[in-house]
Amino acid sequence: MRRGSIDCTAEALALIISVCANSNALCTGEVMHGYTITAGFEDYCFVKNSLLCMYGKNGAVREAEYLFSEIQPKNIVTWNTLISCYAESGLCDEPFAIFLQLKKLDIDPVVKPNVISWRLTGQ
Repeated sequence: MRRGSIDCTAEALALIISVCANSNALCTGEVMHGYTITAGFEDYCFVKNSLLCMYGKNGAVREAEYLFSEIQPKNIVTWNTLISCYAESGLCDEPFAIFLQLKKLDIDPVVKPNVISWRLTGQ
């Protein structure tokens, strides 16, 4: 796209990051994270959720945690993605702790735990 002088959209970027997540291409995903920042797409929640997923699927849990802490506001997809990151990395206590933290939030119903949150924690 860049060689062809085609502007990248946030949607295309999220898709490319998802491919990195599913291909175990952490290095390429990190490059795309850098591009996300330089191209001005860091404020798009769905792009950050794709990055979060990419780090989690590649076992970079600390990077996923850091990114999660920066995402504002967090939606239910953001919370579920972090829960999934921990679960896919073989961590047992962390997904349930995040689920309990999510349950304690008494804010917008958009960030209430849903069936996916519950299923990811193995309950």
